[in-house]
Amino acid sequence: MVYGRLFRVQCSAIYVVLMVIGCTRAPMPSPPQPAFTQQRWPAGGQRPFGVAVADFNEDGRPDLAVTAVASDRVTTLLTTADGFTLHAGPVVGEVGRGVVTADVNRDGHNDLVVADVALNSAVVLLGDGRGGFTATHHMARLAPFNVAVADLNHDGFLDLAVANESNISALQGHGEISLLFGDGRGGFAPQVILEADSYPADVKSADFNGDGRTDLAVVNWKSRNVSFFFGNGDGTFLPAKHTPYDGVPAYSLAVGDLDGDGRPDVVVADVIGVVHILHNNGDGTLTPGPRLQAGAGARCVIVTDLNGDGRLDIATANTHASTVSVFVAKPDGFADAVTMAVGEQPRVVAAADLNGDGRTDLVVTNGGSHDVSVLINNGLGRN
Repeated sequence: MVYGRLFRVQCSAIYVVLMVIGCTRAPMPSPPQPAFTQQRWPAGGQRPFGVAVADFNEDGRPDLAVTAVASDRVTTLLTTADGFTLHAGPVVGEVGRGVVTADVNRDGHNDLVVADVALNSAVVLLGDGRGGFTATHHMARLAPFNVAVADLNHDGFLDLAVANESNISALQGHGEISLLFGDGRGGFAPQVILEADSYPADVKSADFNGDGRTDLAVVNWKSRNVSFFFGNGDGTFLPAKHTPYDGVPAYSLAVGDLDGDGRPDVVVADVIGVVHILHNNGDGTLTPGPRLQAGAGARCVIVTDLNGDGRLDIATANTHASTVSVFVAKPDGFADAVTMAVGEQPRVVAAADLNGDGRTDLVVTNGGSHDVSVLINNGLGRN
């Protein structure tokens, strides 16, 4: 294991151009593939799970906030000239899962929101701008797994949508999403419940039907489908529309416009490593696109531009394979996976420019080796 400074390896590359002369059309060249240099850093807690990236101490450099399944605290990894220094955050509960960052109280400092399985709550950590946090707990339902932050009722304040992986209602065939509406000062009203399908595991917000209002998309791992909740703009939502993705259970979904039609599409990665690209029709239905093969146990999927060509690429954290898979977008689809070994049992992958070079890097939490992989994007495109 190597612990070292954030750096970039420089090297040269040779490109060979094959010209095809004849009546047949030359095949479309493959897009440039990013190359990464990996470092491993202690996570500060046992079985790290979620990670959020933001400048928590306001020194102009992005930091990391990591939750752990076997720890009652959020650990922050504050960026230094030589890498990261670990700081133990406030107690959040016994089992922290998903974590997101946003300025929920509008004081100009980055805050955190953690889905706490043990306490059945959304834990709001208000940042002080110096790397410290103050925790408050807001009740959700049973086993909150992931959380999204957005202005759901268009009052100018950020609200929370919590995917509760397991609850009493799931015994009757549906799961629940907790909505907590913010007051703009870091406080939240008691939860309002939306009925999803069976065992919702992840939730994302976007305008999925193009009406200018915030909607929600939820992946339900037991019922193997995606639920859309179309917002009315006042914090209420139409009943869910469920669309199957024709695969095995999935714990994660990502959202982004993959086909350039102006509508956010959905990407689901299931536990056998199949990545389902689902094109958004704008009416609560999805048209299946190509299926991509990632590594076994794909527990997290994100979309981001990794090679700087303006197209959204896909990355997955593959728990059983202990790898990360990257799929670079092409004009007609996606290239085959580039696979990188990381620590043991990776759980979550996140994207950010960590060293300020304008390239998107990756951060991976490794639940089995209790550390974090930092993958620095070298920008060494190869065809």
